[in-house]
Amino acid sequence: MRQGNIAVDWSQKNVSSVYMPGVKGKTAAGEKAVAIPSLTLREKLFYIAMIVMFVIVSSSIIYRYSLISQYNYEIQKTNHHIAQMEESNRTLQIKIDELSSRDRIVQIAKNDLGMVENEASVKILSRP
Repeated sequence: MRQGNIAVDWSQKNVSSVYMPGVKGKTAAGEKAVAIPSLTLREKLFYIAMIVMFVIVSSSIIYRYSLISQYNYEIQKTNHHIAQMEESNRTLQIKIDELSSRDRIVQIAKNDLGMVENEASVKILSRP
């Protein structure tokens, strides 16, 4: 069974006593106390470096997702604006069609401008 630092071979030591702080060298049963070794400086630095790397990678992923969300919001806003412009264009095109109709132009020419249609100058072109 392995505990703590895996670099220590616990199978060679017979650990039956418990380390008691304050008691130097002996346990309650009179046996020598075995101190459980702590992590070495290199291991501590490695674990800290791994935690820092994890935080950096996680932060960059979260930052990217926030950018994606912001871009999606801007895309939706732009699509809504495009839809409004298309509706406005349709309305204006209908108005253009109404104002440029031949019957309306003839009516304004006769009624408002006092123009008279000259039958002699009217030429009807047929399409082949």
